[in-house]
Amino acid sequence: IGPVNFKGLTTVWEQPTDAYFMYRSNYVNPDQDPMVYIASHTWTDRFKSTGARRTDITVYSNCDSVRLYNSGNDDVYLGRKRNAKQPGTHMLWEHRLVKYNVLRAVGYREGKPVAEDVILLDGLDEAPGFDRLYCPSAVVPQPADNNRDLLKPAGDCYVVRLNCGGNAYTDTYGMKWEADDTSFSQSWGNMFAKSPADIDQMVRASQSSVSVPIHGTRDWQLFQTFRYGRHKLAYDFPLPNGEYVVELYFAEPWLGMGGGVKTDCEGQRLFSVAVNGVTAINNLDVWAEAGYAGALRRDVKATVKDGHLHISFPEVKAGQAVISAIAVRKTDGTATPLTARNATFWTAIDANKVERLPKSMLPADEEAFPASRYTVVKGVRTKDKAETMFRITPGVAREYALRFRYKNTAAPLQARLRIVDEKGSVLVDRDMLFPTTPNKFKTVSTTTGTQINAGNYHVQLLKPGTLLPLRNIAFEYLEVQ
Repeated sequence: IGPVNFKGLTTVWEQPTDAYFMYRSNYVNPDQDPMVYIASHTWTDRFKSTGARRTDITVYSNCDSVRLYNSGNDDVYLGRKRNAKQPGTHMLWEHRLVKYNVLRAVGYREGKPVAEDVILLDGLDEAPGFDRLYCPSAVVPQPADNNRDLLKPAGDCYVVRLNCGGNAYTDTYGMKWEADDTSFSQSWGNMFAKSPADIDQMVRASQSSVSVPIHGTRDWQLFQTFRYGRHKLAYDFPLPNGEYVVELYFAEPWLGMGGGVKTDCEGQRLFSVAVNGVTAINNLDVWAEAGYAGALRRDVKATVKDGHLHISFPEVKAGQAVISAIAVRKTDGTATPLTARNATFWTAIDANKVERLPKSMLPADEEAFPASRYTVVKGVRTKDKAETMFRITPGVAREYALRFRYKNTAAPLQARLRIVDEKGSVLVDRDMLFPTTPNKFKTVSTTTGTQINAGNYHVQLLKPGTLLPLRNIAFEYLEVQ
């Protein structure tokens, strides 16, 4: 992941998608930056309800070849693929039996392993060689001092431990970390929230997670979830006046993903951390200090004078600030520990996720995917909200074809097509034309234009430039494939 210069403008990729890695696999020189990436890192629960089964596995790489394993070591070998070296292509392992909770791809250049990617899967048995993942990889080495014991508690004087972006968690020392349920945090989403319920939903915009091994610790779960943002991300803890030590925990979630020994992400994420308005850490580069997915801890002394300990990120020079966990301990006397409101906060937010769909709605293991038809959902129109035209429930992460069967006896009709997920995020927003169909139904086709995950979505057809529903057109069905 790196800066891209285009006509004098510079941008930094954050939370990369499958399309980004497909681009890298085709256009990045493997001698300068070899890479390999298993699609998709955001769909780790693909086997949670079905268990072990045969499936297709897609891998993007610019290496000469890739070896795929279903284990932490080389015991469960799924085969080797050579790179076709044709733009727009990828490597596909068809109908492979996935039995264990690790998928590991190793890219080879001139006969040597040069890049590695690992995904941890939910709902499967522990893979052979799983303990190997706790050690630094020979392909993606970590800093030599990154295996220190980061979480060993310094006595019993902790007033709060917070799992940033995650639910309550108990570490290997038996210490409980509170859920980051907005009791102490805020982000840019607070500016748009009108109620506590709004804040709980909009905090998702500054939270994410990864499902990869975290080097330098056995408490992966604490570092796999995190909060990210710029100047509006902050934490405020109501504490008695006194002297404290603030333990800040970080892990680089994206920079260097799928890379190798030649990957260099130094300077691509630079941010500062302030405690009570005073910069305590300047120009922190997590990748430079701990590598990709490496645990990092920084301790800062703080004095509370007004009953509040405030942690913020006042200057972000590149990328966005990230924070995985925060612990605060008192150095002069005792204080009552702080607790969060909801130990399973993030689980509750994700409750609307589709866990399992009927078999008839799921694609077969082969490349022949059945089409599903949906009829119009009648809704209530208000002055500021469009009715939902269709409610679709795709069962697998793919790009989908959309075929509208309709009748339009008037002039050609320009519409605005929007696809909105259950959380209100607009994934597709573009114009679409419905030509005249004299006295009969016809079909007009388009696609989602991008991969969408399994779940529930609203497909809206609106008057251009408004949030009003489309009128004077009849729909027989929407076919999704």
